Amino acid sequence: MSVLIAGTYNRSDAYPNVKYRIEHIHADGRFEVLESHLALGTTLDYSSRSRLFVSAVRVLVSLLSGSLAFVSTAFRHRHRSVLYMPYPCIHLLWLLSFLPRRVAPPRVVADAFISVYDTVVNDRRLLRRHGVAARLLFAFERRAFRRASLVVTDTPENSRFYARTFDLPPLRFRDVPLSIAPVGDEIRQESRSRHRALRLVFVGTLVPLHGIGVLCEALRLLPPDLGVDVVLVGDGQDAPVVSRFMQSERPEEFARTVTWLREWQSTGSLIRLIRSADLCLGIFGSEGKSQRVLPFKSYLYLACGRPLITSRTAVTVRLRSEWSGPNPVLAVEPNSPSELAERIVSFARHPERARALREPARKLFEGRLSDTEITRGLWLALAGGRFGEGHDVDRPGPARGLSRGS
Repeated sequence: MSVLIAGTYNRSDAYPNVKYRIEHIHADGRFEVLESHLALGTTLDYSSRSRLFVSAVRVLVSLLSGSLAFVSTAFRHRHRSVLYMPYPCIHLLWLLSFLPRRVAPPRVVADAFISVYDTVVNDRRLLRRHGVAARLLFAFERRAFRRASLVVTDTPENSRFYARTFDLPPLRFRDVPLSIAPVGDEIRQESRSRHRALRLVFVGTLVPLHGIGVLCEALRLLPPDLGVDVVLVGDGQDAPVVSRFMQSERPEEFARTVTWLREWQSTGSLIRLIRSADLCLGIFGSEGKSQRVLPFKSYLYLACGRPLITSRTAVTVRLRSEWSGPNPVLAVEPNSPSELAERIVSFARHPERARALREPARKLFEGRLSDTEITRGLWLALAGGRFGEGHDVDRPGPARGLSRGS
């Protein structure tokens, strides 16, 4: 099968799902792959209004030139079986929706990863849901999704949410686990004494979804003499919450027991930090999006053979129902610092319980989220039924290969 991978994406360690998703497709011997893309070479500079304006103009110019190059590429290779568009591709899908279908390969598969509308309106609440701007953004994204033969998401919950939100057929969406960097097979604790304090590691971009305030409040509730070692990694929107926590009523104690690595770490450094942990920390918010996602860090935790404590969500409940072995995904009620603190205290007093969940964590990853599942999911997405082709995309056509999200 002849696959064209095209778009305006960045293929780097900063975008692991894009990088390793493409590597999976290249490595699958059933595909003949041609890759053509124009990476976005600039970012927004928030240091001053003038620099923000200049950098925004550069981004727009880069998007425009990349979009024109994409259309040219799609037309020149229109006889290929499939066009696969990595994230971010919503603007290219929207552009494609205005052009005759003969300018692109007959099957168009788009990796949504994150919905712009959901992020801006529901998650970040930067626009009023019923405002003109939000309505325009909704129409923009819905039109783009309508153009795709198939839209790839990361969970069945997200597939159902997109179908319901944008009033599109469930068969338009297929979930494939996120792609992460290879972490190797080593899961044993590395050069750490069994008598040291329980080590907790939290990795995140500190967006509201992560509920860092819940974690900070839980750490305040821990007994001063409990003996836990906490490493927080990341920066972002809720960084002031961590700053206030570190300067709270017990600053000397927290300075001694809590390490905040604010600068983002390389993938290798993150893996080493996670492997130094006994227990990892997931997300603790209760917003709608948190119910539908399993963040990258949770993939890394499990791949490294480390159990995690995280909010009870639709995703964690489903994973538990699909897994028959010991459960390494330990759920607490969302927005409940007290329950989170109780769970940490329990493991601090019995650290051997956390260590006993290392092998189950790795097995859960291998059974439900590993390369085998990704390769299978991508094959079904790229080579599956051709729903929407030759039809009005709002009318059901012949479809094969139901997704798990359906």
